Amino acid sequence: FLLHGRQRIAAVGGIEREQAIGTVDVFVGKPDALHRSKNDWVTVGLNGRAVELWDVRSNALDAFSNVLPSRRSPVVFVDIQLQHHLINWNVAPNKSTAKLGADVSASVRQAVWQAIDECFAQHTPHGHEGVSAARSVLFDSVSKGINAHH
Repeated sequence: FLLHGRQRIAAVGGIEREQAIGTVDVFVGKPDALHRSKNDWVTVGLNGRAVELWDVRSNALDAFSNVLPSRRSPVVFVDIQLQHHLINWNVAPNKSTAKLGADVSASVRQAVWQAIDECFAQHTPHGHEGVSAARSVLFDSVSKGINAHH
């Protein structure tokens, strides 16, 4: 019931794009088998700590927008490993929220989307070329399963 995708986070700014600044691992419940009515199972971890990174969390939810029926949410854990100097932990006293620079945040969101697409590619024999088709097939499959239970 679990899919895994991994992506390198591309460097930002003037740094050479081949150099990675971190990695993203995404663990996804198979959309046709594991989803919820609430989005409380979309969790983000940053360097080993559960944190509130709303833009990353929103991005993960958006990646499922055309896969799951309305009012259904995925089960997703996003594990981000970044170079320490790129993270501002001085947002909340309990360190439950962090801040990333705009360029870093954009690179992280792109890597999250790509890792989720990698998970979807596991659902199709055509690999990454079939991600759009896999999203469509998953949506049809999940919709039929939801309607059968109501």
